[in-house]
Amino acid sequence: MESTSSLSDLHKYAERRFGRSLLIPVDEEFVKAVHPPVPSEASEVAPAVDFVEAYRNLVSRNLQRKRTANNAPTSPASSGVPKFIYAHAAEAVVGTRVGEFMGPLCSPLRKSHASMLRSAPYFVTEKSDGTRVVLVSLIAPLGPSWSIEDKNGGDVLLKHVGRLDDVVALEEARQQLCQENTAQVGDLHQKIHLSFGHFAVERWHEKSSYGTVELFALRCCENGSSSSQGGGDVIRAERLIGKRHMAYCFDRSMDYAYLLLEEHAVPSLHSFVVDAELMVPIQKGSARLLLGCFDVFRYVIVGESAPRDVVLTRAHTSARHAALRKDIIEPMEEFQRGTVGVPLLRIFAKEMFPLNKFGDCVLRLRCGESANHIGGVVYLYDGPYGWTKSDGFIFTPEKFDILQGASKTQLKWKWPSMLSVDWSLTAFEGQNNFFVVDSFFRKKRFGHQPDSCGHVRLSSKMSLLNPFSLPIPTRGSVVAECVFDREQKCWSIERLRNDKAEANSIVTIISVMESLVEDITLSTLFDLIGLNDTPLPSEKVHELESAADMVNRGGERGNTAAIQDVEEKHEKKRCQFTLRATQLQAQGEHEIHLYWAVRLPSEKAHVPCIHCKVSECTGFGFACPAEDPTSRLREYLYIALANAGGSCAWSDFTVEAVFNGGTGRWNIASMQPNGDNKRSTCVGVIHHLQWLLQRGVDSASPESTETPERVIPLHLQGVERPAVLQVEQVNAHYACKTKELSTGKNRSILRHYNNWIKGVLISTSVSYLRSNNKGGEFDNDGMVVADLCSGRGGDLHKWRAHQPKLLFMTDCCLEAVAEAAARYSITKGLSIKVVPHDKNPPGIRAQFCVLDVFDEKGSLVTKLEEFLKQCHDGGKLDVVSCQFSIHYGCSNEERVRVFLSAVSSTLKSGGIFIGTTVSDTELLRRLRQYGTTFGNGIYTVRFPTDAVPNDSFGVEYSVSFESSVSEMPEYLVPWNRFVNLCGAYNLQLVESFGFVEYGDMHYNSALGQELRDASMNGGRRDSDGHLRLRLSPDEAEAAGLFRTFLFVKI
Repeated sequence: MESTSSLSDLHKYAERRFGRSLLIPVDEEFVKAVHPPVPSEASEVAPAVDFVEAYRNLVSRNLQRKRTANNAPTSPASSGVPKFIYAHAAEAVVGTRVGEFMGPLCSPLRKSHASMLRSAPYFVTEKSDGTRVVLVSLIAPLGPSWSIEDKNGGDVLLKHVGRLDDVVALEEARQQLCQENTAQVGDLHQKIHLSFGHFAVERWHEKSSYGTVELFALRCCENGSSSSQGGGDVIRAERLIGKRHMAYCFDRSMDYAYLLLEEHAVPSLHSFVVDAELMVPIQKGSARLLLGCFDVFRYVIVGESAPRDVVLTRAHTSARHAALRKDIIEPMEEFQRGTVGVPLLRIFAKEMFPLNKFGDCVLRLRCGESANHIGGVVYLYDGPYGWTKSDGFIFTPEKFDILQGASKTQLKWKWPSMLSVDWSLTAFEGQNNFFVVDSFFRKKRFGHQPDSCGHVRLSSKMSLLNPFSLPIPTRGSVVAECVFDREQKCWSIERLRNDKAEANSIVTIISVMESLVEDITLSTLFDLIGLNDTPLPSEKVHELESAADMVNRGGERGNTAAIQDVEEKHEKKRCQFTLRATQLQAQGEHEIHLYWAVRLPSEKAHVPCIHCKVSECTGFGFACPAEDPTSRLREYLYIALANAGGSCAWSDFTVEAVFNGGTGRWNIASMQPNGDNKRSTCVGVIHHLQWLLQRGVDSASPESTETPERVIPLHLQGVERPAVLQVEQVNAHYACKTKELSTGKNRSILRHYNNWIKGVLISTSVSYLRSNNKGGEFDNDGMVVADLCSGRGGDLHKWRAHQPKLLFMTDCCLEAVAEAAARYSITKGLSIKVVPHDKNPPGIRAQFCVLDVFDEKGSLVTKLEEFLKQCHDGGKLDVVSCQFSIHYGCSNEERVRVFLSAVSSTLKSGGIFIGTTVSDTELLRRLRQYGTTFGNGIYTVRFPTDAVPNDSFGVEYSVSFESSVSEMPEYLVPWNRFVNLCGAYNLQLVESFGFVEYGDMHYNSALGQELRDASMNGGRRDSDGHLRLRLSPDEAEAAGLFRTFLFVKI
């Protein structure tokens, strides 16, 4: 079969095959002429002359372009798609940008998509090997319309003349008759050649009773010769001025828009836009080409008062497909039955099967041999209008909006032997199999920044098979579709893509190569979908795959020597990515990704591009978080990234990874916190996948089992979960709350108030530290702070306000520490990875770890000493903070002693120990007054007995507090005993206040007012003009449970 990969090819193919044109290129001038902005109603005849003139002028301009192209050393610039046509389609596609082919682009189906396909309603459509086009049908308001009599038995019917060139020929004959004023009725004037025969045009012997209708006689001429008057059959023809549906289409090259010469009208519509593919049936002698429509973007209904525009951008897939069949295809077929002759093009709606009926779709396939196809095999699909070459299947979810660009949910599966990439190739003079290989890259920018786009050189000299000896230029380049020959372990050129102006994007090439490594056969596809137990399709699958295997083993094709890329002598067992966390649009939302970069000649620096989420990977013995909710790979890497400085503006945290074709996942094998991010390139990823392909399917997942057990690298060691039962209970609780509370939405006044208290405490304590250490040991270049039991990092911004030199943050809950690390990594002013020469503060060096600070084995002092040795030359801490957590550690005195010993030994003389905790005085007062259970709508406390405990550690009770704490076990903090223990470790109490008392002290102070304004975004103002932060009686009662404290190391 001839190559018909573009509308230009189909245009030439139709002329050769059928002896008549199917399409004609159009330009802006023609479209403006036949679709005027405001149709004139002054005359009904003049527009017909304009219509013919517009067509004549278009043909003349096309001939001139063809001559220019033949004489020019390089092809002239194309006319492009006329704006009116393009805009009518683009208005229904979200995100379309001028000059881009609109509509969704499928992503290659991967093994990792199995859960998505099983969990959401999906439809499947067979994808034929055709040319994808957008078809735009528009009404020409006042065009000539011709009909002729068709005597069918005893009935006389009028049939519409559909082809535009037939209409123009009739119009020219009519003009000749009108110009000969002396012509008599019945005189023979003009011989014309129409698609359905040769005729001489005469005036009809009588006039029509309708003033707007003109009558003519078409006298048949044998063999195209003119007959005498009265000879030959005479057919009555009617001509009037009416609306004509003009169907335009354009492919992904966007070089031209083409007008279908045949009229494919839907009388009830003003216009419509469909997504379709043009196909050539494979039956010999077939008289038709096929246009299979698989989606509709919009249609405009003819209304009595005004047209009604139906935009289907957000409609469900099944609703759009139903509209395509009922409102467009069925009326169009009815119209076609009333036209003269058999049209060259059959337009139909492609069949769409629910996913559970996928087997019915597969049963329509058969396998055949083809000398013109890589691998020697072709798959054929028995569609509603004959056999076509099958390219695979498209899987579309029920909820699928029409958006521009690559879709993550619409998936395309291709036969493994047909998986291909479109590269831009330039041949070497005299070296048949060597080519310069380029791809394309575009990254959309927002705001007023131009997009980053350009060509990316994959190889300056790469060997490819060219079994069909396709012409590849040595000057300039051509886009060629290439498939990977598994027998020869190299790429092979299958066909030239004249319908495409650019090669595949880097993202597409990587995705296709990943699919090749995965090698998803048809049987594997059935397993992924969950239909492998269906007997009949299973037999058909086996038949198709067996036939393909036999064909592939049946002899060798020419020019099949195994060829390797001459540039890549060394193996690419791994490839490098850059790890980076970024802020998402939703408040409190973030994600951590693997990135690669592109170097474009037009850009000063490498352009980073997201490759995949870490949650879609495996690594260090952890399962994929997307498949296993217990996997903590994301949390570990968030912490490691933060400990390397975060990634607010950029990242140099690199990892090496291996693609596992068996699972379809990237496995992170090693990390380098301060690596060379310039080596994290898209080319490196492609070379790694190429190396896997050349090794073959049996070894497509090398090194994926290098870390079968949970082997934690040095950079993550010490991030272990504590083993104490009570601590595990606290961890489990806060792990559930971490994501729930991370957005900060619906935060109560009481939570804002508690945060404000902490902010005041930190600020006043830092002032105390500085005033008491003037000229002493206080480090003038910034404090060194340890935030113990730091939770989700809620105090990060409070510390940032005081610009510490170093910040150590730890908590016993892995999920909470990971959330804190993520906040740090993505926040300007915290992460040290900032834009060079930025005027804002440069960020804070921080270290995060998971640790039970009350661990009796002394883990805290070990970790603090290690941190101070590595980051502070063995110096001491200036501040230790422990907020809302002392009451979790008072299960026994030994745990408290070990904790205080660690605080004291790492805190410098004059340093401070600050925090907040539950007041034992207030708890015991309420126990005496209300009994074992007390509280209000804000909080609830339960003691196991109403006996008032003595002043000792280990007294347990449970508490619920708003949405942040639910039935959590806590321990009474015997304040006098605690203060005495602190004294034993040289920690002297400076002050301690209840929350309400402390809040009243600072509410109207300058510091209190400033921090009130910073505590919330918006809200009511108090009488002093600052943000109102007043508690209700219930909230004040709950806040009264807590106290602040400040100790100084003596």
